[in-house]
Amino acid sequence: MKSTVNTRLQDVLKSLRIDAKEASRIIGMEYTTLKRIADGETTKPSSSTIKLICTGLNVNYQFLSKGIGEMFEPQKDTQTSNPWKDAMISQMKSEIDNLREMLKLALKGSFPLVLERTGSDQ
Repeated sequence: MKSTVNTRLQDVLKSLRIDAKEASRIIGMEYTTLKRIADGETTKPSSSTIKLICTGLNVNYQFLSKGIGEMFEPQKDTQTSNPWKDAMISQMKSEIDNLREMLKLALKGSFPLVLERTGSDQ
């Protein structure tokens, strides 16, 4: 079976143990765009789209576009940013900010408002 951009993208996602939804969030790409490529609906994505995927997931451009070389780019530095770690840290910071805001409201006596914001009935 001939390797295509679509099958190589599926291999990348499998190797990273993430689905297209998570990958699109990490990359900063529309989910439907990435899903269509992975599913084979889009058979010839633009070079800029391929570059965006490669940059976001640390994938070798030659591998994804042509099937040449290693799947991933070598890590240049042990201190290099990890996109999954960065995304998780960002999400956790956002959650912490939300919790702080809810705590402030609770301490001001606005506890019913906090319950409404969280969707809790208790």
